[in-house]
Amino acid sequence: MKKLILLLLCSLFCLATHAQTADELYQKAKNRNEKKDYNGAVALIDKAIALKPTCDYYYVRAIYVHNSGDKEGAQKQARDIIDIFPDSVKAWMDASSFFIAIQDFDRSLEIADSMITHFPIVSDSIRIELYMFRGTVKTSMNDHVAAEIDFKVAYAIDSTNEEVLIDLAGVYDELDRDEEAVRLMKRALAINPGNERLYNNLGFLYDNMGRYKEAIEMFNTSIARNKGKDDFGSRETTGFSYSNRGHAKYKLGDNKGAMKDFAEAEKLTPYDPYMYKNRALVYIAMGKNREACLELYRAISLGYSEMYGNEVEKLINAYCR
Repeated sequence: MKKLILLLLCSLFCLATHAQTADELYQKAKNRNEKKDYNGAVALIDKAIALKPTCDYYYVRAIYVHNSGDKEGAQKQARDIIDIFPDSVKAWMDASSFFIAIQDFDRSLEIADSMITHFPIVSDSIRIELYMFRGTVKTSMNDHVAAEIDFKVAYAIDSTNEEVLIDLAGVYDELDRDEEAVRLMKRALAINPGNERLYNNLGFLYDNMGRYKEAIEMFNTSIARNKGKDDFGSRETTGFSYSNRGHAKYKLGDNKGAMKDFAEAEKLTPYDPYMYKNRALVYIAMGKNREACLELYRAISLGYSEMYGNEVEKLINAYCR
């Protein structure tokens, strides 16, 4: 009898030591989703929610439910995040972000509008967060004029906020107000010279303005400052800088140098559709239309149109038909 009791205690102990945490269940759910086992992903995230009900997990659940094909249920799940966490700014942002993810921008903006009304008395830092978020929603809708209004409200609250300066500069870039964009990006860089991303961003602005030598100087600095760093953010920034520097070199007639930069960019950011578009331009300049078309179709497959517009389609119609 003692032996049986001992065996039972051992079994219970083993089960306890193998109890899964919410974060472990989330990781398993993420893996299931990536393998397109969406129902399995939902079941696992439900277990994670039972252990740790956070708006993050509810947001993820809405995404997985949507992936499973239950679009109506997913949208209800996203709206429910606000009902469950009505006083959490993040919950409102998560709900709005879900509708951005499924490209229902009107619903996303409606939630962002309601969010600002729902939190009338908050600290300046939260107010900045609210208006910055709504500006980002409008940017997703390509309504940059409206986005400028929200970013300028945030700027009026704190004109030294680095993220406000960066986002407002991005809007000015989209509105072809290049000098204003450069001025704000330089201010952000003066506030935080250790942010390597800003050198790439300023270089990108110079490239758009046709100031290619100045652009290359910024990309050189970005690449040099990230040398030896192996975190994801540094690798991504370096990849973008190589891609952008390649474009600037192409504009200056250095096709060989451009291709070397694109090869480095592909190693670091193979998911970047902008790089493939840039490399296609070099192939077109070299008279290699077949190679250019392969790059353009790769850019399309990686979502270039959704991110940047119809430039690639125009190039395909001109060179690949």
